[in-house]
Amino acid sequence: MRWIGILLFVIAHAAFAQTEDKRLGHARQLLAKGKAYKAKSHAERYRAVQTDPAIRAQMSPYYADALNRIAEYEKAEAVCRQDIGASPSSDAQLLLQWAIAFNGLGVFDSALVKLERARASGVEVSPVYQFASGTALQGLKQWEAAVAAYDEVLKGEETNVRAWRERAFCHAMVGDTAKARMDYDQALALAPKDPVTLNSRGYFKAYVLNDHRAAITDYDRAIKMDPNYSFAFNNRGWSWFKLGDPEKALRDIDLARRKKARNPFIYRNLGLIRLEQGDTASACGQFRTALEMDFARFGGDEVEQLMKAHCAGRTTPPPSPVIPPVGNAPRNTPPPRTNAP
Repeated sequence: MRWIGILLFVIAHAAFAQTEDKRLGHARQLLAKGKAYKAKSHAERYRAVQTDPAIRAQMSPYYADALNRIAEYEKAEAVCRQDIGASPSSDAQLLLQWAIAFNGLGVFDSALVKLERARASGVEVSPVYQFASGTALQGLKQWEAAVAAYDEVLKGEETNVRAWRERAFCHAMVGDTAKARMDYDQALALAPKDPVTLNSRGYFKAYVLNDHRAAITDYDRAIKMDPNYSFAFNNRGWSWFKLGDPEKALRDIDLARRKKARNPFIYRNLGLIRLEQGDTASACGQFRTALEMDFARFGGDEVEQLMKAHCAGRTTPPPSPVIPPVGNAPRNTPPPRTNAP
């Protein structure tokens, strides 16, 4: 009779394994369909009932992937850090998701380290891997290396709008405006209503071509597609200021602040506006706020240099400047995403 007991154990174990595989497969399917929130909920339910860390960790790459897609980068990073090593078969994908989380957090050098470890662990050098590499290199201002990474993405995924957009930005940063234009045009041909690409092209027109009126046209379209788009409002405000209309500038920047108050580029712009208006005390207060919101992580040392040049000896931040009210702004803000400031 002992063999019957062994047979029943084997059958039960096989049934359990099949159930586990179906649950993992369902997470993959949800992510493949772009249903990140549903994948996140599915993974959380799965992990909640698993007491074995090794079994729970098998779901962790999918969970971290879902979290990264909805910009919950800190949570994704914590999941990867907690579960790495618990299920060796999951480690390569966990390292890849860890790198993507670090990119979202602006810790680009650490992202490259995780990508190297992921590759050493046998992760597929897929378009997702190459895009993560491009993002990290772009964040470190290694523009030409980033272009090469995006080239690899587009060899495998010619319709990857994000890769066309980010490669365009990198081309612009090395002064190749012709290639930048072509890449932005291709991105918009693939997704003509994508607000992030419209905002990024507007930023290119404003800061590289110094064509603020053309930039505003793109920002207008981006805002029409996404009325809660803080970055586009902030960028449009700066362009209005450069065109000599400070009233429209401050109204737009205030709208940007209401929609996403913790956007350090808002306070960088306000500081520069106040500086040009001769109000150095208010400018320094805005620059301090930008630095407190970690401007340097994504914007480099520009604000720090402005502080050194204009704010020496000013230790007490002045009150924030009064900005004209603009009525009730919507409170629902979409998740943050990659875009030009």
